Formats: sequence, structure tokens, C-alpha cells
Amino acid sequence: MNPVCAACAQHNEAGASFCEHCGASLQPARRACPRCASFNDADARFCKGCGASLGAQAAAPGAVSTPVAHAAKAPPPLATPQSFAGLYHFVRSHLLIVNSLVGFASTAVALLDFLSPRLWVLPRVIYGATALLACVLLATAMVPGLDRWLLGWLFRSEDPRHPLWRRGGWQFAVLLLALVSGFGFESVAKANQGGVLASSIPGLRGWQARLLSIDSNLHLVKAGVAAANTKLDRIEADVDPANPADRCADLPCAIDGGASAKAVRELFARGQSLPANPALAASLLWEAAATPNPDQAKVVDLLLQHGADAQAALLPILEDARLVTIAGQRNSQAIYDKAELSASMLPGTFAAYSDRTLQTWDSMASCVADGAARGPTLIQAAALLGNATLVAHLMHEGIRFPAKPLLCSWSAGPGSHADVWVHFDPATGQVARIDGSAFVAPPMRGLMLPGSAPAAPAPSPGFAVQGPAKRR
Repeated sequence: MNPVCAACAQHNEAGASFCEHCGASLQPARRACPRCASFNDADARFCKGCGASLGAQAAAPGAVSTPVAHAAKAPPPLATPQSFAGLYHFVRSHLLIVNSLVGFASTAVALLDFLSPRLWVLPRVIYGATALLACVLLATAMVPGLDRWLLGWLFRSEDPRHPLWRRGGWQFAVLLLALVSGFGFESVAKANQGGVLASSIPGLRGWQARLLSIDSNLHLVKAGVAAANTKLDRIEADVDPANPADRCADLPCAIDGGASAKAVRELFARGQSLPANPALAASLLWEAAATPNPDQAKVVDLLLQHGADAQAALLPILEDARLVTIAGQRNSQAIYDKAELSASMLPGTFAAYSDRTLQTWDSMASCVADGAARGPTLIQAAALLGNATLVAHLMHEGIRFPAKPLLCSWSAGPGSHADVWVHFDPATGQVARIDGSAFVAPPMRGLMLPGSAPAAPAPSPGFAVQGPAKRR
């Protein structure tokens, strides 16, 4: 059933607490304070809004006292002191929260006002948001549907019989937001003059100018220091680079030391060039392929771009055993064993050389240098060394393995010679197989093993003669 207002006799929606036409309370057995017009329970002796005495006589159940009807017929205007009794009660009962919000708002507004000559977007965004929120709160007090939603969400702890515009929390929020927005917009308008406070107080204006100029000078100093550090880093990199080989003044020094691609490029830019002798140019190419270097592929590309021949015969001799990789040890040992087994003077026996990594490699290198090709090409040497990264890079650049296998002419002693063919897999860039055949011929230029004597039937010093050769 729709309730009927006792003051104006108008019908209202079911469940309404106040009349939609005159604003009078629709709840029975309530007493209105004659001093502040706040509603109290029927048996209350003192007003909960202002503390005034309500008299000893309680209202009869279901009756509406005369002050309530009078207040409903002629509600007090907002300008009277009684309209802000809820604000006074809210401030007294939430003193800590109120002081904290007022202190925070004052500090934030004063700080934004002091920095207003430098800030442009932030104050406008903040004050625009506070003004919008104040307008939303005012709209909720005017629209019936919105005030019920806001009453249940924010002001559920207060008496639900009071209209929203009489709620102390609502009044405090609107007042605070209005003050912040008004002062903020005035601060934005006077930003060119230093803000509201600085434009009103000359001494503060001087402090503001000095502090903001210090901040500006600090930014300039930081920018200058950053630029100076960048220049120092560039000078240090040019004068004392992390790689000592980058300080070399010629190509052989830089290539042998493992200089970076940037340093080699700068040497070419300063007029350095490859040696005119093809053998010396091939030697530089082998040094670049054998020396560990993060920029190895780039350095090799630079040498090839400036005249080095990727198909030139190389002499892959090494002077440091640390340069022989594990794959290089395996390849050189396999070639050595195959050659010794094929060329051994004593059938079924061959010398073991596996305990001398560098000598085994150099023996193999001398052997292939004595072959018909006079040495391996760049990609063959990289494959023998087991440098899969360089091999893959060369294949990507279009450098291919020669069609003929690599020939190694081996001499194990007087009248004991063998030819060993090293086949490479063009797909994987690795040694595919090793073939060998022995023949009797006059002594060749093949490598004589260290310590071997042509006339001595005994094994050479440093090599162990084993029993019948095992099939491999």
C-alpha cells in the first residue's frame, strides 16, 4: 500500500521514508527537536542532533508531533544555522578523520600552488576531478534515485530518515571539494604570477623563484654531466680499449691478437691493406680463422672483402696447443692414425702420437700442405679445426668445399709412403671419412716424424710401437 503524507496528503511510492512532494517524514511515532528540527525516537528525552531537551512527555505510538508537521510543512532553509547541525555533529564525532583530510588537502593545494609556475597539466587534472566529484554529490541530492543509492553506500551509518542534503558527511564532502576546487582554479589562473600565495606574499615569491631556478640549474648540470660522461667513454674506448689488440697499428698485429671487427675496419679505413704476396695474405686469413675472437666471422668477411682469396691454399700450422679444439684434435688424430697405418714399414704396426696434440696437428698440417692442392682452402681448414660456427657462416656466404677431397702425402720413413684423402660432407661441413693407400716410392717431401732416423729400424723416440693394428 502506498503511504500517504500526513502533511500534504499526497501519495508516495511504497517503502519511501520521506514525502516526494514536501519532504516530510512518512515514519510514525517520531519527535522533531524544536531547536534543530532533527528527528528523534518517540521515547527520547534529548535530541541526538543538538542535545536539547525534548521534554518528559513522550509522544503517543503512531502519532506525529506538532513540530514534525510544522517542519514538514515549512522546512528550514539551507541558510539557517539549523541546516548545518548535521555537519557540526559529523565533525565532532569524526574529528580525527576530518583533521587528517583537511590537513592533507591544505598541504596538497599549497604545494601545487607553490609549483604552479612549473606544472601545467597536473593541477588542472586534480582540480577538474574535485570539481566534477562535487557536482556529482550535488546531483545525487537533487535526483531521488541517486540519493537512495548514495545513502545506502556512503552514509549507511547515519539516520536514514534525514534527507541527503542534511547529512553531515555529505555536507563535509561537498564543502571540502568546493573549497579545494575554488582555490585550485584560482591558483591555476595566477600560475604566471607564481600562484595565489606567492603573488600575495612578496617574500614567498622570492623563495619560489630561487628554488625553482635551482631545480632548473640542477637539470642542466645533470644533462651536462651525462654528455661529458658519454664523451669520456668514447675517448676511453678509442685510447684504451678493452681489447689490447684494438690498439695495433697494422693488420698482422690486429689479426694475430684477435682485434675486434671495428678495429680492423678502422685500420682499412686508415689505408691499411693486405700484403701483395698471396702467401702472406693467405697466412693472415688463416690467423683470423684460427684465433678465438667474438668477431671472428666479421673479421674474416673484412679480409675477403679487401682482396683475400677464400680458395687460396693455406698452411694451417699452429704455435699454441690451446688453439686446437677438441674436434680439431679428433680430426688430426684420425688423419695421423690413418696415414701411419697405411705407410708403416712394419706390417700390422703403427706409431701412436695421441699424447702430443700440437705436434699431431702440425704433422697433419704439413702433410696436407705437401698434397697436390698445396694446402686446404679456408673452409676446409675451418672444418679440420672443428670450427662449426665459421664453417656455417662461410657456407651461408656462398663459399663451398672443393669438389676433390683434400690430399695428404705422408712419409713414415725411407720407402714408406701413403696418400690419405680427407672427404668433407658439404651438408654438415664436417669430416665425412678418411681413405688411405700405401705405396713404395723414392723419399718425398712429406713430414718426417720428430726424432725418426731413416736407417734406424727401431721406432722413433716418442712413439710407441704397438702390436697388430686393430681394424678401425
